[in-house]
Order: sequence, then C-alpha cells, then structure tokens
Amino acid sequence: MKAEADRSAQAGEGRSVKPYSAALVGDLLRAFDVAVVLLLGLAIYLVYVYPGEPHTSDRYFVTLVLMTATVGLMFQWLGVYSDDFVFRKGLRTSRMLSAWAVTFALFLAVAFALKISSFYSRVWAVSWFFSSAAVLMLARAFLSHHIGRLARRGRFANRTVIVGTGAQADRLAIHLAERDAVRTQVIGFIDDRATTSDRTTPEHGVLGGMDELIRLIRSDQVDQVFMALPWNQADHLRDI
Repeated sequence: MKAEADRSAQAGEGRSVKPYSAALVGDLLRAFDVAVVLLLGLAIYLVYVYPGEPHTSDRYFVTLVLMTATVGLMFQWLGVYSDDFVFRKGLRTSRMLSAWAVTFALFLAVAFALKISSFYSRVWAVSWFFSSAAVLMLARAFLSHHIGRLARRGRFANRTVIVGTGAQADRLAIHLAERDAVRTQVIGFIDDRATTSDRTTPEHGVLGGMDELIRLIRSDQVDQVFMALPWNQADHLRDI
C-alpha cells in the first residue's frame, strides 16, 4: 500500500510540473556557442593584436562577424541543436567541432586565395581556433551532464496520457518508454470502462475516464494525448 501511495504521489507531482522547452534549450545552446566564438576572437585580438596595430580594428571586426555568422549557420546545417543530438548520451561535440573546423578552413582558403592572409596575425588565428574549440568542448561536457540529469528526471518530457487500455495501450506505452523516454513521459491511461485500481503496466495505472482527461487538460497537467483503441470500437472513437 505504501509503495502504491508513493507511485501515486510521484505521478501527481509529474503531472503538476510543466516540462522545459526542448526548443528553448537548443536556442540557448546556439546563443552560447556563437557568443563563445565571437568573444574569444575579440578578446584575443584586443589583448594581442590591438595594442600594436590599433588601425586593424575594422578588418578584424568584419572577419569576426563573418566567421561567427558562418559557423552559426554551419552549426544549424549540421544539426548541432536538433533534439536527437542535444539529448542523446555522450558529449555531443563531433558535429560542433566539425562545423568550427570547416568554417575556419574555409576562411583560411579564402584568405590564401585573395592573398590577404598576411594581413592577419597567425598567433591570433591559431589561438582563436584552439581556444574556441577547447571552451566549446568543456562547456558541452558541463552542459551535457546537467541536461542529462534533467532529462532523467523527465524535465524535458511531454506529460502524456494514453486513451485506452489493453494490449494496444500497453505496447504503445512500452514503445514510448523505449524510443522517446526523454521527450515523452506517460503518466497514465484513460478509459471510461476501467477503474483507477486497474493496472495496465507496472509503472502506470488508469487515471480515470474522459471527465478526468478533460480536467487534466484544463488544469494544464497534460501536454499530449495518444489514442490506443481497437478499430472495432469505432463508436467509442466517434464519441471521443
């Protein structure tokens, strides 16, 4: 009885906590990465180049802006901020470092082709490349730990109910838990013909009928609803 009460309390708590936006996480990571690249390049220029060559500020600032914009586009193109990349296990640095390396190589090639590479400090360029790569990796390791911890607590998961009980509903709940546990948290089942004491899977029970579903939606305790009813219950489907 105590274990059952604990599970019920946890389910109630999960329904009351609105998940963080996964899209917002990607946007914040994008802003952070671009800021790191821009500010490190600017800082190294101000410390190393500017004191001896203050007249080069326009040239360096234009290059900083162009490279930062380009690497931001490369990050986006390589899917650095896609949900499957941000929330998967591991440091998630391969695409990010590849985008930065490709961007840097592209601008080096342009500089050599236009014969303007001598206009820039090699120490500045090399320091910018490696310091940005190092900071991006360290930041990703730190953020990966905290994002993973929040994900395991279900803070990025849409609170989900499944309409229906039985084998189909069980299979759907298991599928969601195995394939999309980070983004989907099943909090229970809805079925007018079952009781709240009925169990469908060990982790979830029946929350109630359609009236309970409407109450949960109106009180903002549910983010998405899945239907898991057999086709032979067409009348029930139409009623819903």
